[in-house]
Amino acid sequence: MTPPMHYAARYYSLPVPVVADEKVTRWESVRLDRYLLITGLDENGGMVWDKFHPNNKTALNAMLGQLRAHFAKKGATLTVHVTERDGTRAHTEFDAWFPLWYYARKAFFGKGSPEAAAITLQLAARFNLLGGLDLQAYCDKYLGLDCNGFVGNYLVHGRNGKDWELAEPPNAKDDYLANRTIDAIIKQSATAVTKIEDLQPTGSYLLGLVGPSGRVIPQIEAGIFGHIVVTQPGLGWNAAYPEDKKKGKAWALYAVESTGGVGLVSAKCQFVSVTADGIFTVKRHSHPHMPPLRFRAFRLN
Repeated sequence: MTPPMHYAARYYSLPVPVVADEKVTRWESVRLDRYLLITGLDENGGMVWDKFHPNNKTALNAMLGQLRAHFAKKGATLTVHVTERDGTRAHTEFDAWFPLWYYARKAFFGKGSPEAAAITLQLAARFNLLGGLDLQAYCDKYLGLDCNGFVGNYLVHGRNGKDWELAEPPNAKDDYLANRTIDAIIKQSATAVTKIEDLQPTGSYLLGLVGPSGRVIPQIEAGIFGHIVVTQPGLGWNAAYPEDKKKGKAWALYAVESTGGVGLVSAKCQFVSVTADGIFTVKRHSHPHMPPLRFRAFRLN
């Protein structure tokens, strides 16, 4: 089992192969840590990205067009190269465009595993889609992670150690976990806790942002986007609460999240109070100037 902070480190140093004449000539390290969010659908049912990614649809379609053109040739194959979670190199050959596109598109949506993001980047270079950018600049401009993207991939591939390709293949009956709603991710993975004393430092927890209804927001509620956080096991202590010295100390855990305005980050979160029905007021130090927000907490199974 890989802890959340260690899994996040894979995004901070993502090995991407540079391929020439079908051979890997070297590996470049790329950092994928920017936040990316699909905010809705347009009038044609197409995805709409946040204001920081206005050209993602163009980049996505350009790669899809090149991939389909490549496999339109009779007998065409394409081999991609990734670094597995244990550090070994894997080389996977595809003989059709869709099974490869299933992985290559995810990082454009904020849903990619480290391996999927490496596939996206190597295809951008292979198909001459960088447009004068280097791999890091292309990654910064078009790729990223939303909160579900990090937590969903962590739960499947980090915590449960499942293979990037075999765990959630293109023909899987259910959609991949990182693409499900926050409530669905929590329901599959964790059990509710309702008291501060239930938050043990040895455990790992999911925190789901609560809407006006008092329930975890699946996607959006009353104009508020949902959010999900995972905490690092083994780190828990009473720490001085910075917002109000009269409060003294508050129980703190270390959290890992991909969050707007910050990106993929590890930071302290403090549990300031809890209601009788288990809604925690949480100060996230990933956003030091933001007031505490309401979350429900769930212990990972």
